[in-house]
Amino acid sequence: MKLLKIALAVVFIGGLTALAYYVAVRMEHAIREVTISVLRQIPKSFLVLQTDEQLAMATVSDGGWILGPRIGQATATMRVHWGCDLGTIKPEDLDVAWLRVRVRLPNPAVLDTAFDPSSLRIFSKRSGLQVLRDLATGRSIERDLVRLICSAPPDMSPSDVEVLRQMFADRLNRQAIDLFQAKHLAFEFY
Repeated sequence: MKLLKIALAVVFIGGLTALAYYVAVRMEHAIREVTISVLRQIPKSFLVLQTDEQLAMATVSDGGWILGPRIGQATATMRVHWGCDLGTIKPEDLDVAWLRVRVRLPNPAVLDTAFDPSSLRIFSKRSGLQVLRDLATGRSIERDLVRLICSAPPDMSPSDVEVLRQMFADRLNRQAIDLFQAKHLAFEFY
């Protein structure tokens, strides 16, 4: 009889342990899903976390000894909008410990760039034969330089990216905490 009671107690405790584990796993999965759905609802305009202005330069150097030189340089003030795309966060980026959620932000990226057309300065030198060639082929050195200015990505070192990511995490921790209080979650970006 005593052996039967011990066996029932072990089965009962094992069942409670399995049930607690199942509930914890299901709750963690539900918290991950809720967190990702809230993050994807944040408007894209909120994700622009920093705007920098910098001088962008582009250079074209074509031509040769037959047709002559086709050289141009353009400068413009470029506005760069940095941010984190929270839509790229995956469940693996979340650390869930009961009702506490930590989210690793993706590395900041350039969300948008725009140059100020009034600051655009173009300097070019072309031979007469290059001018004729451009007219015949429909090319334009000015259009080529503007295209290069618009497509020039800003340079950042990996350490600068990490500093920017941490700065964004601090800012989001101050501003986005209210989104998750309604879900009764302790939330932190890192």
